[in-house]
Amino acid sequence: MEPIEWMVLGIGAAIVGLVGSKRPDVLRNVTRRVYHVEQQTRSWANNVRHDFQAAVGQARAEREEADFESDREQAPQRVQKST
Repeated sequence: MEPIEWMVLGIGAAIVGLVGSKRPDVLRNVTRRVYHVEQQTRSWANNVRHDFQAAVGQARAEREEADFESDREQAPQRVQKST
């Protein structure tokens, strides 16, 4: 799990510990909401991870293309001799 997911889980556990022993109906409601926030956080983290990996892949492809173009420009040109 990501650090932010642990934080959400810890906050949820603290709320459950404070409220849960006295009001079981509140405990159920809080548990559902914490679970929902945790799922949304996980989804967000996966989207950010995917976008970052896509950006890194695109940057690598652009760098390789630029390196290829640079190498091609620096290569000596062959001159054909007419006979």
